[in-house]
Amino acid sequence: MHFKVRTHITILFALFTLLSFNSCNWWKGTTLYTAVPKSAIFVFESNNWNTLQNTFTETFTGSTVKELKFSEKIFSEFSEMVQILGTDASVKESLVSYSTILSIHLTSASDFGVLLNAPLSGINDNSLINKIQNLNGIKTVNIRVFKNQKIIDVRFIDGRLLTLAMLKGTICASFSSFLVENSVASLLSGESIAKSSSFSNCVQNKNKNSIFTAFVNFQKLNAFIPLFIPANTNKSVYDFTALGDWSVFDFSFSNDDIKIGGYSPGKTESTLLSYTVMQQIPDNAAIVHLSSDTGYLKNNISAPYFRGWATTPVALVNLNSLTTSYEKQNLYIVTSRNKSTAETDLTQLLKSSNSNSSACDTFENYPVYEIQDAGLVQNLFQQSFFKLKTAYFTVLDNCVLFAAKKEVLQQCIYKINAGEVLSSYTYTQPLSQCSNCKNSSVLYIQFENATGVFQQLLSANSSAHSLIQNSEYLLLANIPQKNHTVFDGILKMGARAVTNGAQKLWQTQLKAQPITTPIVTTKSDGSKIIFVQDTLLNLYALNASGEILFVKQMPEKIRGSVHVVDYYGNSTDEQFLFTTTTKIFLINSAGEDFANYPIRLSAPCTAETVVSSNRKRFFVPCNNGNLYGYEISGKPLAGFSPKVGIGELLQPLEILKHNGQEFIVANNISGKLMLIAESGVVKWSLDNTYHFNALQQKNTFQVLSAKGMYALMVDAAGNDRTIPLKDTADFFAANLINDSVLSLYVGNQNYVKWYDEKMNFKGAISTGAGSISSMRLIKNLSPQFILLCYDGTQLLCDSELKNSLRFDSQKFAIEQMMPGKSACLIEATDAGLITCRTLK
Repeated sequence: MHFKVRTHITILFALFTLLSFNSCNWWKGTTLYTAVPKSAIFVFESNNWNTLQNTFTETFTGSTVKELKFSEKIFSEFSEMVQILGTDASVKESLVSYSTILSIHLTSASDFGVLLNAPLSGINDNSLINKIQNLNGIKTVNIRVFKNQKIIDVRFIDGRLLTLAMLKGTICASFSSFLVENSVASLLSGESIAKSSSFSNCVQNKNKNSIFTAFVNFQKLNAFIPLFIPANTNKSVYDFTALGDWSVFDFSFSNDDIKIGGYSPGKTESTLLSYTVMQQIPDNAAIVHLSSDTGYLKNNISAPYFRGWATTPVALVNLNSLTTSYEKQNLYIVTSRNKSTAETDLTQLLKSSNSNSSACDTFENYPVYEIQDAGLVQNLFQQSFFKLKTAYFTVLDNCVLFAAKKEVLQQCIYKINAGEVLSSYTYTQPLSQCSNCKNSSVLYIQFENATGVFQQLLSANSSAHSLIQNSEYLLLANIPQKNHTVFDGILKMGARAVTNGAQKLWQTQLKAQPITTPIVTTKSDGSKIIFVQDTLLNLYALNASGEILFVKQMPEKIRGSVHVVDYYGNSTDEQFLFTTTTKIFLINSAGEDFANYPIRLSAPCTAETVVSSNRKRFFVPCNNGNLYGYEISGKPLAGFSPKVGIGELLQPLEILKHNGQEFIVANNISGKLMLIAESGVVKWSLDNTYHFNALQQKNTFQVLSAKGMYALMVDAAGNDRTIPLKDTADFFAANLINDSVLSLYVGNQNYVKWYDEKMNFKGAISTGAGSISSMRLIKNLSPQFILLCYDGTQLLCDSELKNSLRFDSQKFAIEQMMPGKSACLIEATDAGLITCRTLK
């Protein structure tokens, strides 16, 4: 059985629906299945929806899944039914804590309906009618007879129609009236999904300890998919019908990992998986399909040239896109038992296909050959995602790599030789741990690298991308048995929520695309002002509710932060200070230039301006290596006339206090770390430093810098000590848990490890496969958080590295908008929208 696109769509559709509900164990009887009509495409079964609510839907992933078009409708309709019927405590308890089945049926060419079936002991149709008539918001209750059974149509004031029936102790309910009639007919006649031998086979082989179960009818799925995948991408979806009709998948949740098991009746092809092939797959793989499809042996032209050396498995790999399209990013691997024989036979194959049998290029001593007849390779690998137009190959020691593009093959050779392959990562270990995987086919999806594929397949459902971006990988093996196939896999989900109750608070439309990140500043009364600038150079000021306070036309882009200052020293009429490349601006609350501002700088500004704690002085670094100090009046500050020799900065300046005095910390790109008094005197300086962290304590401060295997800690007086690190620090952060307890965070490659000051290990977090490009503390939140950036993605972690949140905004700010409230993520999109939502 071929997995590739077919299987990952299978799992996604299983997940997009099944994961969004509220829990399960297993119903022990059989009558509920006889209430589900044969038209069902999906059947979702649960014994306790409340448990699933607690174990899954309160996570970030669960809340994201609930936003999907498919699952949102199912979840909302089920919740409405529970709310309507739940005025009776015993009925509600039965619906959420006992056996319940939801089935999905097509109601038109563009929509589907949800049918609820659940046992309600001790309730007949008359008592059900009495309960319903006492509900609020009802316009009419109509009783009619269908097949000698009472059908109840409940019309609500808002126009919705809910149809219900009670038969044989089972309630049938749906907002699609005919589904209830079909359910009653199925119960009375016995002509239901339970009549299907494959469905019954699935029921007998489901995991009775699983938390959630989904039955999928693949024969009918082709009619269902166009509702969610645009017609122009349907050609990319593999033929589902090859899976037969009914299959069953069971799901269990461990933290944010989802374990997937399953069963599918019917014989499958024999397959063989060798874990060693993972050593030949580059770590930028997006989708990997491992199998033993011997298509090259079935092809009359190629069979004689492959038979002497080609073994199994075959790996079909879709790589992380090197271009804007995935079309040429395919890699095909055939394992080889004899390199010499493979080279000889493939050279003969080139000659027979009228291709040049001489190497067209060489990468790291590996000759690369071009197959001019790409249709030959297309026939060899018929599972290819895209039609091949060109083909290149090289012979390694134990396999042959085929690629649609020479640049792809070159990159793969470099990565394999450097050991940058899937087998070097811990998340591929489930393959080697799978006891049955020697006789299986495996689908592996690395979501971070596969975004482009999913954008093509699910472009009409934007909320699906959020789910994908917050997942790490899917690993699924199908293990053929004598007369059936079982599934064994894991879906590694992304970070858990930092806070609960995430919601979008507001959004505001700008006139053009933003060119700055949202800049949040705090006035003395605690209120927040958000500044952002668009490509038309309009500078917007928004309040904490997203209302535009003013728009100011600027001559150029602003740089760094916007500071609240107090020109008159009365704290009642505050102003906003910021710089552009050439000028210093001071504006009032209406956006008007204030006093004698703007002031032209002596040299272009290169980094963020900082303001003293009394808001009466500020300092501007410029590209001539000088640091300029000013009084708020615009007069140059004595001692800074200017301060020369500071150099180009590596990171923004910071102001710290000690014994009532203020000091400036500067770190330049040459690795010099300096502490400068407001008088202009350099109190101390250190060479060969890295990014610094400044820790303000009650009466003093510490400045930490790390590079390589050590961290250096210096106090205000210049006293220093070295802290040996256990890991090389490519990135480094530190914070104070209280006034004296220090936490150290060491980042390298794709890991961050947390230690106390004595280098006792406390915890760790991984980005997955993405290499960290920056790491910093978010100091304006309490408690502090750590922000990691990697491959265009952000990972916000709490100080114990236990909870984290992934998002892919490129222009954003994180701020506690109101005291005592959740922190917010303020994002600026390319569409010109400023959006504020609580962190979840």
